Amino acid sequence: MLIASIAAISLFALAAPLAHGAWRRGAGPLLALGVGSVFARLAWVAPDVTAGAVTLERFAWAPQLGLEVALRLDGLALLMSLLITGVGAVVLLFASASLRDHPALGRFYATLLAFMASMLGLVLADNALLAFVFWELTSITSYLLIGLDHHRAEARKAATQALLTTGAGGLALLAGLVTLCEAAGTYQLSELVTRAEVLDHPALTPAIALILAGCFTKSAQFPFWAWLPGAMEAPTAVSAYLHSSTMVKAGVYLIARLSPLLSGVALWDSSLVVVGAATALGAAFVGSRQTYFKRVLAYSTVSSLGTMVMLLGLGAGGATAAAVFLLAHALYKGALFLVAGVVDHATHVKDSERLGALWRSLPITATAAALAGLSMAGVPGLLGFAGKELWVKESLHALQGGWTPWLIGAVAGAGALNAAMAAQVALRPFWLAAPSSAGAHAPAKDPAHAHGPAWPLWIGPALMALAGLIGGVSPGLFAAPVALAAADAIAGLSPGAPGAADVPLDVGHLVKPGPALYLSLGAVAAGLAVFALRRAYRAATRPASALDPLGPQSAYAAAYSGVLGTAQAITRVTQNGSLHFYLRVTLGFVSVVGWGTLWRAWAGASEPIPRTPVGPIEAALVAGTAVSVAAMVLLRTRLAVIAALGAAGYCVASLFAVYGAPDLAMTQFAVETLSVVLLVLVLYHLPRFPVFRLTAARVVDAAIALSVGALMSGLVLLAAGVQLAEPVSAYFSQNASALANGRNVVNVIIVDFRALDTLGEITVLAIAALGVLALLDVRAERPGPRASAPGQPADAHPNPAHAPADGALAGRAPTIGGPA
Repeated sequence: MLIASIAAISLFALAAPLAHGAWRRGAGPLLALGVGSVFARLAWVAPDVTAGAVTLERFAWAPQLGLEVALRLDGLALLMSLLITGVGAVVLLFASASLRDHPALGRFYATLLAFMASMLGLVLADNALLAFVFWELTSITSYLLIGLDHHRAEARKAATQALLTTGAGGLALLAGLVTLCEAAGTYQLSELVTRAEVLDHPALTPAIALILAGCFTKSAQFPFWAWLPGAMEAPTAVSAYLHSSTMVKAGVYLIARLSPLLSGVALWDSSLVVVGAATALGAAFVGSRQTYFKRVLAYSTVSSLGTMVMLLGLGAGGATAAAVFLLAHALYKGALFLVAGVVDHATHVKDSERLGALWRSLPITATAAALAGLSMAGVPGLLGFAGKELWVKESLHALQGGWTPWLIGAVAGAGALNAAMAAQVALRPFWLAAPSSAGAHAPAKDPAHAHGPAWPLWIGPALMALAGLIGGVSPGLFAAPVALAAADAIAGLSPGAPGAADVPLDVGHLVKPGPALYLSLGAVAAGLAVFALRRAYRAATRPASALDPLGPQSAYAAAYSGVLGTAQAITRVTQNGSLHFYLRVTLGFVSVVGWGTLWRAWAGASEPIPRTPVGPIEAALVAGTAVSVAAMVLLRTRLAVIAALGAAGYCVASLFAVYGAPDLAMTQFAVETLSVVLLVLVLYHLPRFPVFRLTAARVVDAAIALSVGALMSGLVLLAAGVQLAEPVSAYFSQNASALANGRNVVNVIIVDFRALDTLGEITVLAIAALGVLALLDVRAERPGPRASAPGQPADAHPNPAHAPADGALAGRAPTIGGPA
């Protein structure tokens, strides 16, 4: 079922462009129906999973390397899978109407479904390396989705920032996962979380730091949150899916997945609480000063992600609160993003302060916005209240665990500012009067001019807002079983086991007088006060803009510019267009590194270097080769150099003959003879070698060349004494006649034992011959009179400003290697 679910959505992605081309208007609903069937299949098995059943599916991927595709469905994976497929189906339906006339709608469907399949693979993967593969696929597909309108510079910039930030975090995550899994001795996540002995491993600290860096970048934690508000350049359907319910929760998911092992480790818990609380409060403060729909929702999303991260650092109780909060947030934030899309589609206004009384023209959307906004604010009766109430309770409980009161301050502040943001996007545009044209945000949008949306636009926010209401009024229907099963998986427990989550989520149990309720309701009241006094609040907090140069966006811009500047400086030095410089640097580096390696290998060799007796003939041939090579370097005429080259080749061919390879020697003789003849014919008419370099530079070149030559000689001598396996020469000699019916062993090797290698070489030669034939077939155009414009001489240069000076080309001799 698990593999089939991922495969089905992958097939939908492949078929999406074809479906869009064949049935333009109906492709979106059809694809949404297909994804909805996957959601229904997962919902069908949900009762078993919430009761404690775990579904496992495995098949070999690369068995030689011990790799396999391992998928696992437990409570946490179920919660994420239902959100991925359920919200995904709604977003596809919404996009079919909101992007109806977009020229890249087919590509959008394919990319969104590919992202959906990647995200589903990530949450179901039980192998760390497989999870990382899906993790990176989500980064790549999200880059394509954010940059869907790639003709706009802002979209390209936002997509690049998201890719660079999450990509850098992905590299850190890979290093951390490999470190942790190697220390634990397994790459299976379900086994990894049971290896408590890894907690005493010295590599645990760097592994935690690297894993958290990867998770914090993906889930937009401070100081990496800048990419998420920038990603609002994407279409609203993308924002509703990636940035409320799926991609941004990938980091939260992985933190939760590793919590059974790492919860209780001081570095892990303290990092989650401090970074999460700072993100929740900081992003809420920035977002409360915004007025554009999607920017308010973006910063509130960052704040909510910080809340989830903080809760995961507070132990088992925090895990329960995090699971409930994750579910509630996906429902109300997805609904509000889609509401923003409906308003934009109906009014073409993105600023919430320019709108008012939209309930008259958009009654269903206004109702959905009200329910989602109340849930986001944490009003009793909605699922968002359960998440917020548990958040506050666990924060108060953390005071007993040694956390300072600043944590409560951060929770209260973030809760109040999130309530203010909920009012800004759910109350101001719909239920308050439209602002006058003389207001600060003039001109205002007349609600009478807003046109009613098609049903695919309003059905999505209505369903998610209704689900948040049902989850708050009757949590036992779906919210409590799914969320508590996820909490048990985060805590490493089975539903019903001792210590398993058993927190009632109904309003009657949560609304009890006490510090948590007072703090929660006080935050709502404070948020409404901030909203009512929003102009004065924004004016009072305007001096905080002076800190923008120290904020995450400025830090990213400085880092980006620094990387580009450094790259340009390095490029100017190392990529100066001189092939001679490239060779000098490359060979010099190889020489320095190679000699150190060779020295250590030679010193540690267990066997003596084999020595072959050298007779006078061999010595004479080696000396002749050396003299010929030296002559090639020192001589200044091409014919002399060609003669020296041929002499060196003949000496090497003679060595082949002396050492018992007459066939190879004959081939070498033929090649050397042909090469000398061809080179003489081609190079005879070229001038003498010009000398461009000083003697000192040539001495450096000679030193590098001698060092590399000596290095290669040493490596060959060292390799001659190393035998990693039995030689194959005996096998070839014994079986050439028996298996291939040939007496010439060399020929049998070439045409039989290594026939595929020979075929590849023949193919290369044939392609090269075709290229040469194509070059020989090119005929230079005969010079003739060129048609000229009226009043222009026939031999005039087409662009007089670029015409060469008189005599500039006359008598110029060809040069080799640069200007003469």
